[in-house]
Amino acid sequence: MVQVAVPSVPHRPEKGYRAGGPSECSREPVCHISGRGAHGPGGDIIIIDDPLKPEEAKSETSRTKVNEWYSSTLISRLNDKKTGAIVIVTQRLHVDDLVGHVTEFDDSWEILDLPAIAYEDQLIELGRGRTHHRSSGDLLHPAREDQVVLDGMKQTIGAEAFEAQYQQRPVPPGGNIFKRETLSYYTVPPLITDDGTIFLSWDTAFKSGPENDWSVGTTWLHQEGLYYLLDVVRQKLTYPSLLKSMIECHERYDAWVVLVEDAGIGTDLIDDLKAVGIDAVGIRPKTSKVHRAHIVTAKFQSRRVLFPTSAEWLSPQGAMMIKSTRSPKPSRTMTSLRAMLCGSEG
Repeated sequence: MVQVAVPSVPHRPEKGYRAGGPSECSREPVCHISGRGAHGPGGDIIIIDDPLKPEEAKSETSRTKVNEWYSSTLISRLNDKKTGAIVIVTQRLHVDDLVGHVTEFDDSWEILDLPAIAYEDQLIELGRGRTHHRSSGDLLHPAREDQVVLDGMKQTIGAEAFEAQYQQRPVPPGGNIFKRETLSYYTVPPLITDDGTIFLSWDTAFKSGPENDWSVGTTWLHQEGLYYLLDVVRQKLTYPSLLKSMIECHERYDAWVVLVEDAGIGTDLIDDLKAVGIDAVGIRPKTSKVHRAHIVTAKFQSRRVLFPTSAEWLSPQGAMMIKSTRSPKPSRTMTSLRAMLCGSEG
């Protein structure tokens, strides 16, 4: 299988690869690791197979052991750190599992995300110019697990375990920085008064291809000390279409200000928005997402941030989990609130 996917790798089953159980990795092209065994000099391609068991996922000690094993031992086994590759084959079990650990501060990983039930349309590259298209709601393997089977599994193992293991969307029990019990909701948005302020916040991407990131815009109402999340726009757009969408959102809500990350194409978008009379303000975060999240937790705890009880753009996991092909993170919410509360360079 490896030889088919990577033709340059010679097929030598007697060395460097053994299916089942930890392998002793000689200095061969492929080093396959099942469990947490890693012996020998290493390989050009290292494949990690299910480093964490479902029963271990709830143990912080077990998760830390795996993550430290990767950082302190496994990563050093690549023969060439520049040209080598590490492949992790696993189901998501926890926000702090190995996949969560390696992607938290590194966006360079190529992620093949295959939820049992597709959240959205998905174009999957199969190699050699071939692709496979999944539509929103499509089952991954209906002949093996149809909707009835999946519904039964969700009821058996519980919604949170199902979202992690089957949908690849782990959510920390009760929340991590933000606890579920501190989230507040509204059913109908309030009537906007003269004291109300509507602002938009955009995290932009440049291209519209299936492999590119999304451009996401959030619309907020700040009124009587409360912050209402009104709308979320999430699209893959070229520059002209993105600029048009930003202008349309501004006109739709008669926004007071548009916040845009002042980096990459964001800098040009700010200039173009100002050119048509829109007050666009550049945001340059100086701290990590986690740090910014901690800063605004008091607003959540005091019930001053409100989410809609239902909206098309909310995932089944609820507030703050905007539908995404990656692990959901409330970074755009944090950027918007941090900028509004503490200025454009928070």
